[in-house]
Amino acid sequence: MVRLSLSCLLFLAGIVAAATSPDQTCGGSNAYTCPGSQCCSQYSWCGTTDAHCGTGCQSKFGKCTTGSSNSGGGSTSTNGRVSSDGTCGGTAGYTCKGSSFGTCCSQWGYCGNTDAHCLNSCQSKFGDCSSVTNGGKTVSQDGACGGTGGNTCRGSTFGDCCSQWGYCGSSTDHCSTGCQSSFGTCSSSSSGGGAAASSSAAQPASTGAKTSPDNTCGGSNGYTCPSGLCW
Repeated sequence: MVRLSLSCLLFLAGIVAAATSPDQTCGGSNAYTCPGSQCCSQYSWCGTTDAHCGTGCQSKFGKCTTGSSNSGGGSTSTNGRVSSDGTCGGTAGYTCKGSSFGTCCSQWGYCGNTDAHCLNSCQSKFGDCSSVTNGGKTVSQDGACGGTGGNTCRGSTFGDCCSQWGYCGSSTDHCSTGCQSSFGTCSSSSSGGGAAASSSAAQPASTGAKTSPDNTCGGSNGYTCPSGLCW
């Protein structure tokens, strides 16, 4: 009888000791639980959007709530606060409009400006949900400008000038000789220059990594984590 009671206690202790997720995964073979009030989605990722907390949510490993069914996703209202950590929607209700991470709130609850953020079940209640444009042209998301794509550098994260080689940047070689004013801003100054300096304007900017829309990073997509988040 004593042995049975001890076994029961050990079993209960194992339940209580369920490990909190260190990497935003939940359930599965590790049986991690989501931190705080986050939900464990049917795909075993922690988060606070309808995709996490609604259909298929795993209540054993996190909180589950009834999500809304509209195409905007997320919770039913925004608190009006601009996201400071790259997350949006969910229980916190942060908006991406005006954030430094991008203006679109992805279906997974992260801010950015890629098609993965701005299309495909983008949450319109917490940001813009269309291809980002400036002056009628799509803002470059990969550092390329002009050419057949016709993307503009104005408003991009790579720099506002479109070089004669079709890449965004803010150096003299991007903004002066050969600068394409139809696809960005151009300055009249022409200091610097030279073959060595112009090489930087003949290739994509080194900051072309895209912010993750779905909590994954690295791999074939090369996504980077939102500021302050590590997985």
